[in-house]
Amino acid sequence: MGPFIARRLAAMVPLLILISFGVYALVLLVPGDPARTLAGGIHADPAEVIRIRHQLHLDQPLLAQYWRWLSHAVRGDLGTSLFQHRSVASEIANRLPLTLSLALGGFAVSILIGLPLGILAGTRPGRKKKV
Repeated sequence: MGPFIARRLAAMVPLLILISFGVYALVLLVPGDPARTLAGGIHADPAEVIRIRHQLHLDQPLLAQYWRWLSHAVRGDLGTSLFQHRSVASEIANRLPLTLSLALGGFAVSILIGLPLGILAGTRPGRKKKV
C-alpha cells in the first residue's frame, strides 16, 4: 500500500503544476488590460500604463510571469493586493474563519440530510420513487 500512495503523491505534483498553470493562463481570457484599468481607465496616460505594466511584470512572457508567481507562491509570498494594499496572505487569513464556518455548515447540512436519505434509499432496494 505504501508504494501505491507514494506513486499517487508523486503524480499529484505535476498535476497540480498543470492545473495551476491552466488557472493562471485564464488571465489571458479576461477582457481588457489590467494595467490600463489600474492607471485610470480609457483615458489613462500611456506612460503610466507602461510603468504599471512593468511594475506588475505584465510586459514579460506568460511563462516568465507564471514562473515568477509560482516561485513566490511556493515560498508563501502571495504578493500584495492591488486594491486593499495589504498582503494577500493576510487577507486570506482574515477571511479563512468565515469560509471554514460556511464549508463546515454546508458539510453538516449535507450529512444531516444526505445520510438519512441514503440509508432510507438503501433499505428499500428496487422500489421506484413516486414523483
